[in-house]
Amino acid sequence: MQSSGSRASRRHRARSSRWSVPSAGWIAFLVLVVATTLGGGSSKTFIISLLYVRPVAILCLGALLILPVHRDWGALRWPATLLATFALWMCLQLIPLPPAVWAMLPGRAPFLEASTAIGMPQPWRPLTLGVDLTLASLFALAPAAAVLVAYAGFTPEERARTVPTVLVIVAASALVALVQVAGGENSAAYLYNPTSRDLPVGLLANRNHQAALLAIGLPVLALWLRGQASRMQHSRRGRQTERVSLLYSLGGVTAVLFVLIALVSGSRAGLILCTGGLIASALLFSGSIRALSARTRWTIIGGSLGALLIVLLLATAFGRALVLDRLDTTGISSDQRFRAFPVLIELIRTYFPFGSGMGTFDPVFRMFEPDADLDRGFFNNAHNDLIELIITGGLPALALLAGFAAWLIARLVAAIRTRRAIDEVAVRGWIGLAVIALLLAASLFDYPLRTPLLSMVFAIACCWASALGNARHADDAAVVSADRV
Repeated sequence: MQSSGSRASRRHRARSSRWSVPSAGWIAFLVLVVATTLGGGSSKTFIISLLYVRPVAILCLGALLILPVHRDWGALRWPATLLATFALWMCLQLIPLPPAVWAMLPGRAPFLEASTAIGMPQPWRPLTLGVDLTLASLFALAPAAAVLVAYAGFTPEERARTVPTVLVIVAASALVALVQVAGGENSAAYLYNPTSRDLPVGLLANRNHQAALLAIGLPVLALWLRGQASRMQHSRRGRQTERVSLLYSLGGVTAVLFVLIALVSGSRAGLILCTGGLIASALLFSGSIRALSARTRWTIIGGSLGALLIVLLLATAFGRALVLDRLDTTGISSDQRFRAFPVLIELIRTYFPFGSGMGTFDPVFRMFEPDADLDRGFFNNAHNDLIELIITGGLPALALLAGFAAWLIARLVAAIRTRRAIDEVAVRGWIGLAVIALLLAASLFDYPLRTPLLSMVFAIACCWASALGNARHADDAAVVSADRV
Protein backbone atom coordinates (compact mmCIF):
# COMPACT_ATOMS: atom_id res chain seq x y z
CA MET A 1 0.00 0.00 0.00
CA GLN A 2 1.32 3.40 -0.91
CA SER A 3 1.93 5.81 1.95
CA SER A 4 0.20 9.18 2.16
CA GLY A 5 3.58 10.87 2.06
CA SER A 6 4.48 9.33 -1.31
CA ARG A 7 1.07 10.25 -2.69
CA ALA A 8 1.53 13.84 -1.51
CA SER A 9 5.00 13.92 -3.06
CA ARG A 10 3.63 12.71 -6.38
CA ARG A 11 0.90 15.33 -6.26
CA HIS A 12 3.47 18.02 -5.52
CA ARG A 13 5.56 16.91 -8.50
CA ALA A 14 2.46 16.89 -10.71
CA ARG A 15 1.50 20.42 -9.63
CA SER A 16 4.99 21.84 -10.01
CA SER A 17 5.40 20.27 -13.45
CA ARG A 18 2.53 22.40 -14.74
CA TRP A 19 4.59 25.52 -14.20
CA SER A 20 8.02 24.12 -15.10
CA VAL A 21 10.08 25.38 -18.01
CA PRO A 22 9.08 23.56 -21.23
CA SER A 23 11.40 20.69 -22.04
CA ALA A 24 13.62 20.74 -25.12
CA GLY A 25 11.55 17.92 -26.60
CA TRP A 26 8.32 19.88 -26.17
CA ILE A 27 9.89 22.98 -27.73
CA ALA A 28 11.06 20.95 -30.75
CA PHE A 29 7.57 19.49 -31.05
CA LEU A 30 5.98 22.95 -31.00
CA VAL A 31 8.41 24.16 -33.69
CA LEU A 32 7.33 21.22 -35.82
CA VAL A 33 3.64 21.96 -35.16
CA VAL A 34 3.94 25.65 -36.04
CA ALA A 35 5.93 25.06 -39.25
CA THR A 36 3.66 22.25 -40.41
CA THR A 37 0.48 24.14 -39.55
CA LEU A 38 1.55 27.25 -41.45
CA GLY A 39 2.99 25.56 -44.52
CA GLY A 40 1.95 21.91 -44.58
CA GLY A 41 -1.59 22.18 -45.90
CA SER A 42 -0.92 20.98 -49.45
CA SER A 43 0.45 17.77 -50.92
CA LYS A 44 1.66 19.31 -54.18
CA THR A 45 5.39 18.78 -54.63
CA PHE A 46 5.89 22.26 -56.08
CA ILE A 47 4.41 24.18 -53.12
CA ILE A 48 6.95 26.79 -52.00
CA SER A 49 6.22 26.36 -48.29
CA LEU A 50 7.59 22.82 -48.45
CA LEU A 51 11.01 24.45 -48.84
CA TYR A 52 10.90 25.17 -45.13
CA VAL A 53 8.35 22.64 -43.82
CA ARG A 54 10.36 19.54 -44.71
CA PRO A 55 13.76 20.88 -43.61
CA VAL A 56 12.25 22.02 -40.30
CA ALA A 57 10.63 18.60 -39.83
CA ILE A 58 13.94 16.83 -40.54
CA LEU A 59 15.85 19.16 -38.20
CA CYS A 60 13.26 18.62 -35.45
CA LEU A 61 13.50 14.86 -35.96
CA GLY A 62 17.27 15.01 -35.70
CA ALA A 63 17.14 17.22 -32.60
CA LEU A 64 14.63 14.92 -30.92
CA LEU A 65 16.76 11.86 -31.65
CA ILE A 66 19.89 13.30 -30.04
CA LEU A 67 18.18 14.67 -26.93
CA PRO A 68 19.39 12.79 -23.82
CA VAL A 69 15.92 11.83 -22.57
CA HIS A 70 14.34 8.54 -21.61
CA ARG A 71 11.98 7.34 -24.35
CA ASP A 72 9.22 4.92 -23.49
CA TRP A 73 8.50 3.25 -26.82
CA GLY A 74 6.23 0.60 -25.28
CA ALA A 75 3.12 0.38 -27.47
CA LEU A 76 4.64 2.92 -29.89
CA ARG A 77 7.18 0.36 -31.02
CA TRP A 78 4.89 -1.24 -33.59
CA PRO A 79 3.78 2.02 -35.34
CA ALA A 80 7.39 3.22 -35.33
CA THR A 81 8.56 -0.07 -36.84
CA LEU A 82 5.92 0.12 -39.56
CA LEU A 83 6.89 3.70 -40.41
CA ALA A 84 10.60 2.81 -40.50
CA THR A 85 9.89 -0.19 -42.72
CA PHE A 86 7.84 1.98 -45.05
CA ALA A 87 10.78 4.40 -45.31
CA LEU A 88 13.11 1.45 -45.96
CA TRP A 89 10.90 0.25 -48.83
CA MET A 90 11.10 3.72 -50.41
CA CYS A 91 14.88 3.63 -50.07
CA LEU A 92 14.98 0.23 -51.76
CA GLN A 93 12.94 1.65 -54.62
CA LEU A 94 15.76 4.17 -55.21
CA ILE A 95 18.56 1.62 -55.60
CA PRO A 96 19.72 1.23 -59.26
CA LEU A 97 19.20 -2.28 -60.65
CA PRO A 98 21.05 -4.11 -63.44
CA PRO A 99 19.33 -3.86 -66.85
CA ALA A 100 18.53 -7.57 -66.89
CA VAL A 101 16.81 -7.39 -63.51
CA TRP A 102 15.01 -4.12 -64.28
CA ALA A 103 13.67 -5.53 -67.56
CA MET A 104 11.84 -8.28 -65.64
CA LEU A 105 9.87 -5.79 -63.56
CA PRO A 106 6.20 -5.43 -64.61
CA GLY A 107 5.24 -2.30 -66.56
CA ARG A 108 8.77 -1.41 -67.75
CA ALA A 109 8.46 -2.49 -71.39
CA PRO A 110 7.72 1.01 -72.83
CA PHE A 111 10.92 2.38 -71.29
CA LEU A 112 12.98 -0.52 -72.63
CA GLU A 113 11.59 0.11 -76.10
CA ALA A 114 12.44 3.82 -75.87
CA SER A 115 16.11 3.09 -75.16
CA THR A 116 16.26 0.56 -77.98
CA ALA A 117 14.62 2.96 -80.44
CA ILE A 118 17.30 5.62 -79.94
CA GLY A 119 20.13 3.08 -80.02
CA MET A 120 21.03 3.61 -76.39
CA PRO A 121 22.25 0.71 -74.23
CA GLN A 122 19.96 -0.13 -71.35
CA PRO A 123 21.20 1.78 -68.27
CA TRP A 124 20.98 0.80 -64.64
CA ARG A 125 17.66 2.09 -63.34
CA PRO A 126 16.00 2.15 -59.90
CA LEU A 127 12.72 0.38 -59.33
CA THR A 128 10.85 3.68 -59.10
CA LEU A 129 9.88 5.46 -62.30
CA GLY A 130 10.40 8.86 -60.67
CA VAL A 131 13.40 9.22 -58.37
CA ASP A 132 12.58 12.80 -57.37
CA LEU A 133 8.97 11.92 -56.59
CA THR A 134 9.94 8.94 -54.44
CA LEU A 135 12.49 11.08 -52.59
CA ALA A 136 9.76 13.64 -51.95
CA SER A 137 7.53 10.87 -50.55
CA LEU A 138 10.37 9.74 -48.30
CA PHE A 139 10.91 13.25 -46.93
CA ALA A 140 7.15 13.55 -46.40
CA LEU A 141 7.42 10.96 -43.61
CA ALA A 142 9.53 13.33 -41.48
CA PRO A 143 6.65 15.06 -39.61
CA ALA A 144 5.06 11.76 -38.57
CA ALA A 145 8.43 10.32 -37.55
CA ALA A 146 9.22 13.42 -35.48
CA VAL A 147 5.86 13.14 -33.69
CA LEU A 148 6.52 9.51 -32.73
CA VAL A 149 10.01 10.27 -31.41
CA ALA A 150 8.76 13.33 -29.51
CA TYR A 151 5.80 11.51 -27.94
CA ALA A 152 8.02 8.63 -26.81
CA GLY A 153 10.06 11.11 -24.76
CA PHE A 154 7.16 13.16 -23.40
CA THR A 155 6.14 13.23 -19.77
CA PRO A 156 2.50 12.32 -18.97
CA GLU A 157 1.65 16.02 -18.71
CA GLU A 158 3.21 16.77 -22.09
CA ARG A 159 1.26 13.92 -23.67
CA ALA A 160 -1.93 15.41 -22.26
CA ARG A 161 -1.04 18.80 -23.76
CA THR A 162 -1.12 17.36 -27.27
CA VAL A 163 -4.94 17.38 -27.07
CA PRO A 164 -5.32 21.20 -26.88
CA THR A 165 -2.50 21.47 -29.43
CA VAL A 166 -4.55 19.58 -32.02
CA LEU A 167 -7.67 21.54 -31.07
CA VAL A 168 -5.84 24.85 -31.60
CA ILE A 169 -4.83 23.70 -35.10
CA VAL A 170 -8.46 22.91 -35.99
CA ALA A 171 -9.77 26.16 -34.47
CA ALA A 172 -7.11 28.19 -36.32
CA SER A 173 -8.09 26.58 -39.61
CA ALA A 174 -11.75 27.39 -38.91
CA LEU A 175 -10.94 31.04 -38.16
CA VAL A 176 -8.82 31.37 -41.31
CA ALA A 177 -11.73 29.87 -43.25
CA LEU A 178 -14.07 32.56 -41.96
CA VAL A 179 -11.61 35.24 -43.06
CA GLN A 180 -11.39 33.64 -46.49
CA VAL A 181 -15.16 33.63 -46.94
CA ALA A 182 -15.39 37.25 -45.81
CA GLY A 183 -12.62 38.34 -48.19
CA GLY A 184 -13.85 36.47 -51.26
CA GLU A 185 -11.82 34.55 -53.79
CA ASN A 186 -9.06 37.19 -53.82
CA SER A 187 -8.57 37.10 -50.05
CA ALA A 188 -4.97 37.20 -48.85
CA ALA A 189 -5.91 34.49 -46.32
CA TYR A 190 -5.59 31.79 -48.99
CA LEU A 191 -2.21 30.23 -48.33
CA TYR A 192 -1.75 28.10 -51.45
CA ASN A 193 -1.94 28.22 -55.21
CA PRO A 194 -3.61 26.21 -56.62
CA THR A 195 -6.40 26.08 -54.07
CA SER A 196 -10.19 26.13 -53.89
CA ARG A 197 -10.82 29.85 -54.23
CA ASP A 198 -13.99 31.33 -52.71
CA LEU A 199 -14.29 28.30 -50.42
CA PRO A 200 -13.40 28.05 -46.71
CA VAL A 201 -10.35 25.78 -47.01
CA GLY A 202 -8.64 27.32 -43.98
CA LEU A 203 -5.04 26.24 -43.45
CA LEU A 204 -5.29 23.68 -46.23
CA ALA A 205 -5.46 23.88 -50.01
CA ASN A 206 -8.27 21.36 -50.55
CA ARG A 207 -11.86 21.62 -49.30
CA ASN A 208 -12.05 17.86 -48.67
CA HIS A 209 -8.94 18.03 -46.50
CA GLN A 210 -10.35 21.01 -44.61
CA ALA A 211 -13.61 19.14 -44.01
CA ALA A 212 -11.65 16.12 -42.73
CA LEU A 213 -9.72 18.35 -40.32
CA LEU A 214 -12.95 19.91 -39.03
CA ALA A 215 -14.52 16.47 -38.65
CA ILE A 216 -11.69 15.16 -36.48
CA GLY A 217 -11.87 18.42 -34.54
CA LEU A 218 -15.30 17.42 -33.22
CA PRO A 219 -14.20 14.41 -31.10
CA VAL A 220 -10.99 16.23 -30.11
CA LEU A 221 -13.12 19.16 -28.92
CA ALA A 222 -15.28 16.75 -26.94
CA LEU A 223 -12.17 15.21 -25.38
CA TRP A 224 -10.83 18.61 -24.34
CA LEU A 225 -14.19 19.72 -22.94
CA ARG A 226 -14.47 16.52 -20.94
CA GLY A 227 -11.06 17.11 -19.40
CA GLN A 228 -11.79 20.75 -18.58
CA ALA A 229 -15.16 19.87 -17.05
CA SER A 230 -13.50 17.20 -14.91
CA ARG A 231 -10.97 19.74 -13.64
CA MET A 232 -13.75 22.19 -12.79
CA GLN A 233 -15.68 19.53 -10.88
CA HIS A 234 -12.57 18.68 -8.85
CA SER A 235 -11.96 22.34 -8.09
CA ARG A 236 -12.80 23.70 -4.65
CA ARG A 237 -14.29 26.84 -6.14
CA GLY A 238 -18.05 27.35 -6.03
CA ARG A 239 -20.65 27.36 -8.79
CA GLN A 240 -19.00 24.50 -10.65
CA THR A 241 -22.29 23.46 -12.26
CA GLU A 242 -22.81 26.87 -13.87
CA ARG A 243 -19.24 26.97 -15.14
CA VAL A 244 -19.49 23.46 -16.59
CA SER A 245 -22.77 24.33 -18.31
CA LEU A 246 -21.22 27.46 -19.82
CA LEU A 247 -18.23 25.42 -20.98
CA TYR A 248 -20.49 22.87 -22.67
CA SER A 249 -22.53 25.61 -24.32
CA LEU A 250 -19.41 27.25 -25.77
CA GLY A 251 -18.29 23.83 -26.93
CA GLY A 252 -21.62 23.29 -28.68
CA VAL A 253 -21.31 26.61 -30.50
CA THR A 254 -17.77 25.72 -31.59
CA ALA A 255 -18.93 22.34 -32.87
CA VAL A 256 -21.70 24.03 -34.85
CA LEU A 257 -19.11 26.36 -36.37
CA PHE A 258 -16.97 23.41 -37.47
CA VAL A 259 -19.96 21.71 -39.10
CA LEU A 260 -21.10 24.95 -40.76
CA ILE A 261 -17.73 25.53 -42.41
CA ALA A 262 -17.72 21.93 -43.64
CA LEU A 263 -21.16 22.49 -45.19
CA VAL A 264 -20.09 25.71 -46.86
CA SER A 265 -16.97 24.05 -48.26
CA GLY A 266 -19.11 21.81 -50.46
CA SER A 267 -17.31 18.60 -49.47
CA ARG A 268 -19.69 15.67 -49.72
CA ALA A 269 -17.24 13.35 -47.97
CA GLY A 270 -16.88 16.00 -45.27
CA LEU A 271 -20.60 15.81 -44.54
CA ILE A 272 -20.25 12.08 -43.86
CA LEU A 273 -17.10 12.56 -41.81
CA CYS A 274 -18.69 15.30 -39.69
CA THR A 275 -21.58 12.95 -38.97
CA GLY A 276 -19.08 10.37 -37.75
CA GLY A 277 -17.29 13.00 -35.69
CA LEU A 278 -20.55 14.09 -34.05
CA ILE A 279 -21.41 10.48 -33.21
CA ALA A 280 -17.99 9.94 -31.59
CA SER A 281 -18.44 13.17 -29.62
CA ALA A 282 -21.92 12.23 -28.46
CA LEU A 283 -20.71 8.83 -27.23
CA LEU A 284 -17.92 10.50 -25.27
CA PHE A 285 -20.26 13.07 -23.75
CA SER A 286 -23.20 10.78 -22.98
CA GLY A 287 -22.22 10.21 -19.35
CA SER A 288 -21.29 13.84 -18.68
CA ILE A 289 -24.51 15.15 -20.20
CA ARG A 290 -26.64 12.76 -18.13
CA ALA A 291 -24.99 14.10 -14.97
CA LEU A 292 -26.44 17.57 -15.62
CA SER A 293 -29.95 18.64 -14.76
CA ALA A 294 -32.70 17.90 -17.28
CA ARG A 295 -33.21 21.61 -17.97
CA THR A 296 -29.51 22.15 -18.66
CA ARG A 297 -29.33 19.07 -20.90
CA TRP A 298 -32.22 20.20 -23.07
CA THR A 299 -30.88 23.74 -23.18
CA ILE A 300 -27.52 22.56 -24.50
CA ILE A 301 -28.97 20.03 -26.96
CA GLY A 302 -31.75 22.33 -28.16
CA GLY A 303 -29.44 25.32 -28.45
CA SER A 304 -26.89 23.38 -30.47
CA LEU A 305 -29.50 21.90 -32.82
CA GLY A 306 -31.23 25.27 -33.16
CA ALA A 307 -27.97 27.03 -33.96
CA LEU A 308 -27.12 24.36 -36.55
CA LEU A 309 -30.56 24.70 -38.16
CA ILE A 310 -30.31 28.50 -38.29
CA VAL A 311 -26.86 28.56 -39.86
CA LEU A 312 -27.91 25.86 -42.32
CA LEU A 313 -30.96 27.89 -43.38
CA LEU A 314 -28.86 31.05 -43.69
CA ALA A 315 -26.20 29.25 -45.69
CA THR A 316 -28.86 27.85 -48.04
CA ALA A 317 -30.56 31.24 -48.39
CA PHE A 318 -27.30 32.92 -49.38
CA GLY A 319 -26.24 30.09 -51.67
CA ARG A 320 -23.36 28.97 -49.45
CA ALA A 321 -24.48 25.42 -48.56
CA LEU A 322 -22.58 24.00 -51.51
CA VAL A 323 -22.58 20.47 -50.17
CA LEU A 324 -26.39 20.36 -50.48
CA ASP A 325 -26.18 21.65 -54.06
CA ARG A 326 -23.59 19.02 -54.96
CA LEU A 327 -25.68 16.27 -53.42
CA ASP A 328 -28.64 17.42 -55.48
CA THR A 329 -27.05 18.20 -58.84
CA THR A 330 -23.87 16.16 -59.17
CA GLY A 331 -24.13 12.47 -59.89
CA ILE A 332 -21.46 9.94 -59.06
CA SER A 333 -20.98 9.06 -62.70
CA SER A 334 -19.86 12.62 -63.51
CA ASP A 335 -17.11 12.66 -60.88
CA GLN A 336 -13.69 12.09 -62.42
CA ARG A 337 -12.50 9.98 -59.49
CA PHE A 338 -15.18 7.41 -60.32
CA ARG A 339 -14.74 7.65 -64.08
CA ALA A 340 -11.03 6.92 -63.62
CA PHE A 341 -11.64 3.74 -61.64
CA PRO A 342 -11.12 1.32 -64.59
CA VAL A 343 -7.79 3.02 -65.33
CA LEU A 344 -6.73 2.60 -61.71
CA ILE A 345 -7.45 -1.12 -61.85
CA GLU A 346 -5.40 -1.35 -65.03
CA LEU A 347 -2.50 0.40 -63.30
CA ILE A 348 -2.60 -2.12 -60.46
CA ARG A 349 -2.46 -4.98 -62.95
CA THR A 350 0.40 -3.36 -64.83
CA TYR A 351 2.78 -2.61 -61.94
CA PHE A 352 1.91 -5.23 -59.32
CA PRO A 353 3.62 -6.64 -57.24
CA PHE A 354 6.53 -4.15 -57.03
CA GLY A 355 4.68 -0.93 -57.84
CA SER A 356 5.69 2.01 -59.99
CA GLY A 357 7.48 3.84 -57.14
CA MET A 358 6.07 5.88 -54.28
CA GLY A 359 4.84 9.28 -55.42
CA THR A 360 4.78 8.42 -59.13
CA PHE A 361 1.03 8.17 -59.60
CA ASP A 362 0.69 11.38 -61.62
CA PRO A 363 3.11 10.51 -64.47
CA VAL A 364 2.06 6.85 -64.74
CA PHE A 365 -1.63 7.76 -64.77
CA ARG A 366 -1.07 10.15 -67.66
CA MET A 367 0.42 7.26 -69.64
CA PHE A 368 -2.87 5.35 -69.34
CA GLU A 369 -5.43 8.17 -69.20
CA PRO A 370 -8.06 7.88 -71.97
CA ASP A 371 -8.32 10.78 -74.40
CA ALA A 372 -12.04 11.09 -73.60
CA ASP A 373 -11.21 12.04 -70.01
CA LEU A 374 -8.80 14.83 -70.91
CA ASP A 375 -9.96 18.26 -69.73
CA ARG A 376 -8.57 21.45 -68.23
CA GLY A 377 -8.35 19.91 -64.78
CA PHE A 378 -5.73 17.47 -63.53
CA PHE A 379 -5.91 14.16 -61.74
CA ASN A 380 -2.71 14.20 -59.70
CA ASN A 381 -3.80 11.51 -57.21
CA ALA A 382 -6.04 8.46 -57.27
CA HIS A 383 -8.42 10.01 -54.70
CA ASN A 384 -8.26 6.64 -52.98
CA ASP A 385 -5.07 6.14 -51.05
CA LEU A 386 -5.56 2.38 -50.73
CA ILE A 387 -5.57 2.03 -54.51
CA GLU A 388 -2.71 4.51 -54.98
CA LEU A 389 -0.66 2.73 -52.35
CA ILE A 390 -1.02 -0.55 -54.25
CA ILE A 391 -0.18 1.12 -57.57
CA THR A 392 2.96 2.88 -56.37
CA GLY A 393 4.08 0.67 -53.48
CA GLY A 394 2.97 -2.74 -54.65
CA LEU A 395 2.69 -5.79 -52.42
CA PRO A 396 5.20 -4.59 -49.77
CA ALA A 397 3.20 -1.41 -49.16
CA LEU A 398 -0.01 -3.42 -49.00
CA ALA A 399 1.58 -5.75 -46.43
CA LEU A 400 2.58 -2.74 -44.30
CA LEU A 401 -0.96 -1.43 -44.47
CA ALA A 402 -2.23 -4.83 -43.32
CA GLY A 403 0.24 -4.68 -40.43
CA PHE A 404 -1.09 -1.28 -39.42
CA ALA A 405 -4.67 -2.59 -39.58
CA ALA A 406 -3.66 -5.52 -37.36
CA TRP A 407 -2.18 -3.11 -34.81
CA LEU A 408 -5.39 -1.05 -34.79
CA ILE A 409 -7.52 -4.14 -34.30
CA ALA A 410 -5.27 -5.27 -31.45
CA ARG A 411 -5.63 -1.90 -29.75
CA LEU A 412 -9.40 -2.00 -30.19
CA VAL A 413 -9.74 -5.53 -28.81
CA ALA A 414 -7.50 -4.73 -25.84
CA ALA A 415 -9.51 -1.58 -25.14
CA ILE A 416 -12.81 -3.49 -25.22
CA ARG A 417 -11.47 -6.04 -22.76
CA THR A 418 -10.47 -3.27 -20.33
CA ARG A 419 -13.37 -0.93 -21.05
CA ARG A 420 -14.29 -0.67 -17.36
CA ALA A 421 -10.93 0.92 -16.56
CA ILE A 422 -11.84 4.35 -17.91
CA ASP A 423 -9.38 7.13 -17.17
CA GLU A 424 -8.15 10.19 -19.02
CA VAL A 425 -5.42 8.34 -20.93
CA ALA A 426 -7.82 5.57 -21.98
CA VAL A 427 -10.42 8.09 -23.18
CA ARG A 428 -7.71 9.85 -25.15
CA GLY A 429 -6.89 6.50 -26.72
CA TRP A 430 -10.51 5.98 -27.78
CA ILE A 431 -10.57 9.42 -29.38
CA GLY A 432 -7.30 8.57 -31.10
CA LEU A 433 -9.01 5.54 -32.66
CA ALA A 434 -11.92 7.76 -33.75
CA VAL A 435 -9.56 10.26 -35.40
CA ILE A 436 -7.67 7.45 -37.15
CA ALA A 437 -10.94 5.95 -38.41
CA LEU A 438 -12.15 9.31 -39.75
CA LEU A 439 -8.89 10.03 -41.60
CA LEU A 440 -8.71 6.50 -43.03
CA ALA A 441 -12.31 6.86 -44.19
CA ALA A 442 -11.41 10.18 -45.82
CA SER A 443 -8.51 8.44 -47.55
CA LEU A 444 -10.97 6.22 -49.42
CA PHE A 445 -12.23 9.28 -51.31
CA ASP A 446 -9.24 11.60 -51.25
CA TYR A 447 -5.62 11.84 -50.07
CA PRO A 448 -5.59 13.81 -46.77
CA LEU A 449 -2.65 11.92 -45.26
CA ARG A 450 -0.39 13.13 -48.07
CA THR A 451 -0.50 16.64 -46.60
CA PRO A 452 2.15 17.23 -43.90
CA LEU A 453 -0.43 18.83 -41.59
CA LEU A 454 -2.90 15.94 -41.55
CA SER A 455 -0.16 13.31 -41.53
CA MET A 456 1.20 14.97 -38.37
CA VAL A 457 -2.26 14.94 -36.75
CA PHE A 458 -2.67 11.29 -37.80
CA ALA A 459 0.62 10.42 -36.07
CA ILE A 460 -0.53 12.18 -32.89
CA ALA A 461 -3.77 10.17 -32.98
CA CYS A 462 -1.74 6.96 -33.33
CA CYS A 463 0.21 7.97 -30.23
CA TRP A 464 -3.04 8.47 -28.32
CA ALA A 465 -4.40 5.11 -29.46
CA SER A 466 -1.18 3.34 -28.47
CA ALA A 467 -2.13 3.62 -24.78
CA LEU A 468 -5.20 1.39 -25.22
CA GLY A 469 -4.61 -2.00 -23.65
CA ASN A 470 -1.14 -0.92 -22.51
CA ALA A 471 -0.54 -1.56 -18.81
CA ARG A 472 2.11 1.17 -18.66
CA HIS A 473 -0.43 3.91 -19.33
CA ALA A 474 -1.84 3.49 -15.81
CA ASP A 475 1.11 5.41 -14.41
CA ASP A 476 0.47 8.26 -16.86
CA ALA A 477 -3.17 8.38 -15.82
CA ALA A 478 -2.23 8.43 -12.13
CA VAL A 479 0.12 11.38 -12.56
CA VAL A 480 -2.39 13.36 -14.63
CA SER A 481 -5.16 12.62 -12.14
CA ALA A 482 -2.96 13.72 -9.24
CA ASP A 483 -2.55 17.07 -10.99
CA ARG A 484 -6.26 17.74 -10.38
CA VAL A 485 -6.41 16.97 -6.68
